[in-house]
Amino acid sequence: MRLPGSFPTHTLATGLWSSIFCIALSTVAASQSPSTRPCNRTGSGAAPANVALVSITIDTRAAACVLRAIASPVLLAPSDERVTDIGLHAVRNSKGEIFTDNRHNQVNVFDPGGKFLRTIGRPGGGPGEFGAGAMRLAVDDADRLYVRHGNRQWSVFSRAGDFLHATAAGQHAFDWETTCITGKGILVTSAEQTPDGRAQTYNLAMRAGAVTAAPRTMTGEAQRAVACASGERYWIGGTAQSDGGAYTLELRTVTGQKIKTLTRSAPWFRNSSSTAGDAAFKVVPSVAMLTADSTGLLLSVVIVPNSSISKVTAGLNRAARDSARDAAVDVYLDVIDERAGKLLATAGPLRMSEVKRNWFGGLIPGTLSGYRREETAETASALRLVDLKLYQR
Repeated sequence: MRLPGSFPTHTLATGLWSSIFCIALSTVAASQSPSTRPCNRTGSGAAPANVALVSITIDTRAAACVLRAIASPVLLAPSDERVTDIGLHAVRNSKGEIFTDNRHNQVNVFDPGGKFLRTIGRPGGGPGEFGAGAMRLAVDDADRLYVRHGNRQWSVFSRAGDFLHATAAGQHAFDWETTCITGKGILVTSAEQTPDGRAQTYNLAMRAGAVTAAPRTMTGEAQRAVACASGERYWIGGTAQSDGGAYTLELRTVTGQKIKTLTRSAPWFRNSSSTAGDAAFKVVPSVAMLTADSTGLLLSVVIVPNSSISKVTAGLNRAARDSARDAAVDVYLDVIDERAGKLLATAGPLRMSEVKRNWFGGLIPGTLSGYRREETAETASALRLVDLKLYQR
């Protein structure tokens, strides 16, 4: 998950977030002056059992918390001839080891303090080798490392970094906004569908990588944001219903059983009648990214077009076009306690460029930790780890 330097020329919609502004985020207005006391999450219960469906309308009364991004002392930076490229994405295992991809078709491994340890894999087409092109990484509860690479395969490595197997299952599952991997190695993706329009799940932990289920409990699921949760479950985001005013999030098992529906009322979440003058630029009000941690916190990143979208025209030069597109999209951040059914913190509207410049551009899956790109004294690109924390107002 990363923030590129500019908008692409294709449609701006859920599932294309990583090619635009894949945000893992935090913001606090200067006027809020939040305290340094942790936010008290009263009323949070245990994770629900996979039984009867629960529908909850989120309590949106005065959010008690603010969200802050706290920079970590950990900086992942090129150090010597062994690591000359730091990569674009980061994941972490249970021991705190950090893994990043790099442009040399390898995986960098760092200790919890950011010291470089080793690399995994090498360029090529054989077992344990990675084809040219962008990569995606994930780690499961057994600390197996999953690498989606340019050969359009998923390669799986043990905790020690030994190659286990590779599979072409889920080969189109590339954008992390629409893809996640559960603790037992089940890949959930809305980027692939069966002929009748169902989202796919695959067991990547098995050598065959076979399809395990094809659940369909929400129509039009292509390119919906997903986030894996504990207990082999996942969240999937919704779009505006009718005239809008609310969005929904659904919690499901990997076999497709719907467990919980959350409805978040938001007056700003409405279908816009404005259209861009540039047909290549289209924004749909939607949940663009989700992440869920092990304590029941759910972070929802929402994009909504505003009236400035009419100023995005095909005849603009690149700089003017990027500026117009940035001004045409509002970003809202919601932090929800899904177990208590409460909105803990919200922020917006924000500019995408503002989030990229002031906060950070990637989330470590299953956590409220992320990273942002920094330039070192040697002008080399590095990744600074950042923790998202909730504080009382």
